[in-house]
Amino acid sequence: YKQIGAVAEELGYKMAFETHMGCLTDLPEPTAKLLDVIDSPAVGANLDYGNMVYFKNAPSLEEAVTKLAGRTYMVHLKNSYPVQVEDYTQMVKCPLGDGMINNREFLLLLKKTRFDGALCIEAPRQGDREWFAQQDIAYLKSLTKDLGM
Repeated sequence: YKQIGAVAEELGYKMAFETHMGCLTDLPEPTAKLLDVIDSPAVGANLDYGNMVYFKNAPSLEEAVTKLAGRTYMVHLKNSYPVQVEDYTQMVKCPLGDGMINNREFLLLLKKTRFDGALCIEAPRQGDREWFAQQDIAYLKSLTKDLGM
């Protein structure tokens, strides 16, 4: 990735590793370490806090944003809430404005780091995804307007 980063930098491109469970870049700490090793301004992180809520000791929103500050090139937004089923906790996907992730706080924290990358709504819910997308777009537009983003 050092070589790819050098080419991307030369061409004016940026690439990002998503924070995603089951990957080397599952949490902010190992993602930051990988970015340190690659050491290229063309290689950063796609911060997906919605993938971190599955971890028992997930970092807080503030810890996640702070750890990758200045190196977050994209953000995936989604939300979910836990439902206890016997001895198992299942995460149920829901609209961006609902659920356990406070996306207003998330965007405020990103704004403080001068984040200027892409915000990408991820709607992995079942059902009418077109309707869900419209709901989430309206929420995100309202939120970014409120926050001056």
